[in-house]
Amino acid sequence: MSWDIDVDTYNSHNRVQYYLDFFQGPGRERMGIWLTRMPRYEGMIRARLQEQGLPGDLVYLALIESGFSNAATSRAKAVGMWQFMKGTARGYGLRVDSWVDERRDPYRATDAAVRHLKHLNDRFGSLYLAAAAYNAGAGKVSRGVRRLPDDDDADSLNSDATFFRLYDTKLLRRETKDYVPKLIAAARIAKEPALRVRYREGRAADVRLDRGAHDDRARRDCSVGRHHRRRCPRAQSPVPAPGHPAGRALRGAGAFRPRPGD
Repeated sequence: MSWDIDVDTYNSHNRVQYYLDFFQGPGRERMGIWLTRMPRYEGMIRARLQEQGLPGDLVYLALIESGFSNAATSRAKAVGMWQFMKGTARGYGLRVDSWVDERRDPYRATDAAVRHLKHLNDRFGSLYLAAAAYNAGAGKVSRGVRRLPDDDDADSLNSDATFFRLYDTKLLRRETKDYVPKLIAAARIAKEPALRVRYREGRAADVRLDRGAHDDRARRDCSVGRHHRRRCPRAQSPVPAPGHPAGRALRGAGAFRPRPGD
């Protein structure tokens, strides 16, 4: 079994082992649901990561961020499969307003997330520092790296080993310190049959819809019941369209009445 992120070096880390046990124990059912969703988006995400020169196995960030749910909303108001905060989303060109929230669009949000990860990886020179910065913000990770004690035997600061040096300090919050071990554990479970939790294999399919197809019709064409409607991506907010000023719609309609002799 192989990965294009460094799993083997850190596989024995105590928190990686903790999350391996968790995802196969108390979190088994949840992980099974997440893995069932994964085939809908995995191919698309891997392709877009690789287009930017990033490892395809960063797809598992979406697994631990949201379980591949476009409806996910955190207590901090991060939204969508990639759990974008509003400001970061807008900074990467996503529309977020009362009408449309493109953080819930899996394709637009993936494009933005991949560009964000590319920027962070270029900045830190380490996939695991980039992942930590995706979770906590680049500023917090940069400050943590600068405050690390000097160590002549340490690897370059721009390395995955630096993240695990940070792990052993109080320079990052617990959620961020656990982010990379959780990613490594998820990558192992997703790829290793011996660790795989039981789940129903999903099947991806493209469905052609006419422009402007109604949301209910989209669910019917996807064979999705109403009780599963949250599985369908829905970037558009359920806000009614603004009405016409009184009388204007009637005047507009009158302009198209047939003239005598037509």
